[in-house]
Amino acid sequence: MTLKYLRLTREVEQSDRRLTSMQVRVMWMKEVPGDDPEVQHVADHAVKTIQQRSNSLFPYELQEVVHANAEVTGEASKFNMLLKLKRGDKEEKFKVEVHKNHEGVLHLNHMEQHHD
Repeated sequence: MTLKYLRLTREVEQSDRRLTSMQVRVMWMKEVPGDDPEVQHVADHAVKTIQQRSNSLFPYELQEVVHANAEVTGEASKFNMLLKLKRGDKEEKFKVEVHKNHEGVLHLNHMEQHHD
C-alpha cells in the first residue's frame, strides 16, 4: 500500500464518521405540528418574552406557528420555530429558539426577525 492510498482511506473514514454524526443529529431534530399543545405553549412563552424585550406600545399577538422543530436531548428539549406575529396592523416573522430544561422551565435562547 502506498502512503497516498492510506491517506485517502483515512480521509474517507473521517468523512463517513462526520456524515454519520450529522445523520444522528437530524434524527433527533424532528418537525412537529404547529398546532400541537406543547408547541403552542412554547410559542406563547416566546411571544411573551419578545413583548417584554420590546418597547412598543402595541402588544405582539401570535398569528401562526409557521414551522416548528423539536430536539430532545436527555431530559431537556430545544424548539426551533418560525412565528408569524402581529403588532398593531403590522405582521412580522421571528425565528426563535426556546430551551426547556428538565424541570419544564422555558427560556427564549435566541430570536431574530425573519425577512422573506
